[in-house]
Amino acid sequence: MRSRVFFGAIILLAIIIFMGFWFKKNKMEITKICFGQNCFIAEIAKTQAQREKGLMFRENLASDGAMLFVFEKPGIYNFWMKNCLVPLDIIWLDENYKVVAIKDNCQPCQEGEQCLSIGPSFTNASAGEVKYVLEINAGLASKIGLSENSVFTLDK
Repeated sequence: MRSRVFFGAIILLAIIIFMGFWFKKNKMEITKICFGQNCFIAEIAKTQAQREKGLMFRENLASDGAMLFVFEKPGIYNFWMKNCLVPLDIIWLDENYKVVAIKDNCQPCQEGEQCLSIGPSFTNASAGEVKYVLEINAGLASKIGLSENSVFTLDK
């Protein structure tokens, strides 16, 4: 009987240790990203799994909340609003955190409809590829005066 209890305790301890490592590995880092006096507390999605999940299934986003998608290399990255419950402004940033494109008021896909890909519309022909994408609550980009060439600062 004692060996069963001891063995059970060892198994339970192993599960707890494994779960601790798993949660630590999958926990998103947080940073502060600011445009002038307007700052956002951004979760950083830098792994493929984190980028794929994004803000899916979240019922709300704090007024100063955001998600910053970080890509390994510059490119053109499209998004969609599948399983996203919150309307968003999507902001594409170059490697210097300069805004190169903004899509305002992106609405969640309605159940049963096909989700369309949302990509940047570069009005500046030299804008090209981006390294970061920032998602904030819909309407905030225009409210705080964001436009192409606006620059964010990152609190590392």
